[in-house]
Amino acid sequence: MTDARHTTDADGRSEFDRNQLLAKISASKLSFPFAAQPEIIRADQKDAYYIGYLQDQIEPLIRAVKGSRWVNNNFTRLQEISKLIYLSLTTLPGSQTLGEEYCDIVQLDSFSSAFPSLYRRAIFILIEVFSARIFIQLYAQIRQYVARLNDRYSFDDQAHHQSELSQPESRIKLLQRKLYSWMSHLPTTLDRSTLDSCNALHLSIFYLTGRYFQWSKRFSGITYLSNRLRPLRPDGLGRVSPPSYEVLGVLMMIQLVVRVIERHRQAQRRREQLRLASEPVAILDDKEKDNAQISERVLTVDGRLIDEMMFQTEEDDEDKEADSASGSEKEEHERKEIAHECPDGVIIDNLSDQVITRRCTLCLGSRKDQTSLECGHLFCWKCLVSWVKEKPECPLCRHSVHPTELLPIYNF
Repeated sequence: MTDARHTTDADGRSEFDRNQLLAKISASKLSFPFAAQPEIIRADQKDAYYIGYLQDQIEPLIRAVKGSRWVNNNFTRLQEISKLIYLSLTTLPGSQTLGEEYCDIVQLDSFSSAFPSLYRRAIFILIEVFSARIFIQLYAQIRQYVARLNDRYSFDDQAHHQSELSQPESRIKLLQRKLYSWMSHLPTTLDRSTLDSCNALHLSIFYLTGRYFQWSKRFSGITYLSNRLRPLRPDGLGRVSPPSYEVLGVLMMIQLVVRVIERHRQAQRRREQLRLASEPVAILDDKEKDNAQISERVLTVDGRLIDEMMFQTEEDDEDKEADSASGSEKEEHERKEIAHECPDGVIIDNLSDQVITRRCTLCLGSRKDQTSLECGHLFCWKCLVSWVKEKPECPLCRHSVHPTELLPIYNF
């Protein structure tokens, strides 16, 4: 009996060596590639659809327990609850989400090249659900810390200038001082436009590199593998490369650079306007200020010029009385018009004010995106849509309403 290791073929290669070669080839075929950008984006969109569907199922339950006002005022919190439930039922136990299963991709720990651990998956869920709150709180803490450091450095400026000749400041401390001074001028809180710019920057990096579509994936170190092997090229040299969005990433980077330059120019113009507005006040010395105060005390009484009081005729008094009478008549006419427009049982205080705070009777807050019904009553768009879904009628007069009959009002 001949040994398999010593049997050779026409090429002089033993059967043992051939088996090793076949094992290497089969192993190379089973090395799955990273998920392509379209697969990751498609999976995220699919997950967003199912999270929205879950939110629509949870919203009536919370509305029945907490009420419509709580749901309308805590819409963002409702989204967080829905996302937390969805990820806790899929990612936390180690299963694929519906979007990942639809695109046939699997999570991968980018550090250990294995399936992410429970600890890493939990970190991903917390950051994914509460990323906006965490980022805002972290920014506020850093901003306060930098402001305190800048105040301390500003307090030590006088001592620094006195000892500058004897002991010059190091370059590192100088850069640190300038950095703290620049960061202290940043806004106290982050606005929505800044968060959108940060998300756009992260998205452009994803388009350029193809890794970490979300902030939570980047901080937790979770990426994706594709279970689908790429088709071979026609020439047989490797496999077909997946489509890439690098051009879109470059365009987004250019857009962000232009936006940053424009904001910098706007900030410079505001500082220049403030400087020009403060210059006339700064050039007045103490003597000129005293003269201005004396002239004001001499020439005015209760805010009125003495000349105007001394040379005022009776005709002027009659004109003023007529103007005040006409003003009161006009105010009374407006009061009657507003009272006529208001529905029965609705009392509006302070009708003499020029600006009347208009409130929604559903959420008891100022009306946002005002919407009218055929009966003429006005409500918030979100409040009215939520109400019509449950009861297709006007909340005040009970007039029947169809969702297609809602009329948004602009410039009112």
